[in-house]
Amino acid sequence: TVLNVIPKHLDATISKLVDIGCEVEEFDDAVRVVAKGRLTSTQVKTLPYPGYPTDMQPQIGVVLALAKGTSTITESIFENRFKYLDELARMGANIKVEGNSATIEGVEKFTAARVSAPDLRAGAAQNFVSQTPVRQKRNKAPAAFASRGQEPLRSLLRVLLLLSAGSRYDFSTSARTCSRCGISSGFAMWPSIPAFNAF
Repeated sequence: TVLNVIPKHLDATISKLVDIGCEVEEFDDAVRVVAKGRLTSTQVKTLPYPGYPTDMQPQIGVVLALAKGTSTITESIFENRFKYLDELARMGANIKVEGNSATIEGVEKFTAARVSAPDLRAGAAQNFVSQTPVRQKRNKAPAAFASRGQEPLRSLLRVLLLLSAGSRYDFSTSARTCSRCGISSGFAMWPSIPAFNAF
């Protein structure tokens, strides 16, 4: 559940979550996302707002690497945003990059590997992979990029990955309830950034 947001501003992201099999419930200032099984493939193309945000491209890339089927991601905003895919491939992801497009064949699990974070967003995406079950042992992305201000985002991404496996987790730290929709959230972040947790 994400609180203190305007759901209309998240239309492109919500649309892709629905495409891959999530159930999304929108409130006045909150969004709840639930996945009841393994997520499925989709096509993503980054665009300026109101299109799919380039800053969420590495995060959806990690989710699609574990989704069922073949997905494609086209990065139309920035160059060199696919460096993190080489790191996912080291963990067993099945990915082919050609120019500004990546084809991703989902796998069931990642395999433990030592990986590096090529940039801040990729570090955030890799960091939540390090919190999930993998064959052998857990992976950790280097802290230089991965840890810089990413604790809240890492928790959200961890929730998304766990939900993609159909799990129900609660990462509450201190309960908080949205006055309009009654949704409880336990993850308090900076004042202007939404709070969230999984149910």
